[in-house]
Parts: sequence; structure tokens; C-alpha cells
Amino acid sequence: MRTATTKDSYLHGPSTELTCCVCGEKDIDKILVQQIGIAAGIGGNCYSFCNKCWNSKNLGKNILKILGFEHGMRIKEEMMDVKEILP
Repeated sequence: MRTATTKDSYLHGPSTELTCCVCGEKDIDKILVQQIGIAAGIGGNCYSFCNKCWNSKNLGKNILKILGFEHGMRIKEEMMDVKEILP
């Protein structure tokens, strides 16, 4: 097994170990998506995913859980213009 740590950089900040943020996989050869930026609102972070978790059926739920939105992420209805379309 091989592991990897990012290098310090001005753009990407301090070094971090590349691990799958869902299951904790550390084998760099199994990490498919590395340091993808995901934001909820105005701020975001970088996350990595192994092949198994990236291709799982519950990736969306796992990402919402990581971001602190376990029960979904919806805009309040009063902040939208909702129209009903009749058939």
C-alpha cells in the first residue's frame, strides 16, 4: 500500500494526508478523486474519495452528511418564487 500527503502551497494551504473522506481509505492507488472543492454557501473545503465511495449509490447522502446537512439541503420556500403548472 502507498500513502500520500500533499505538499504545502500558497494556493492549497498546509499539507494534508490524502484519504477518502467517507471511509478513510489511505491507499493512494485507490483514491480516485483527489482534493475536489465542495462548498455549501460561501465557504468550502477540499475532499478526496476512493473509487468504491465515489461510485457508490449513496455518494450524495454521504457528501451532505460531511457538510453537516444529514437531512437534506433545501432553500426556504419563502426565498423562492414557486409556481404550480397545471397539466
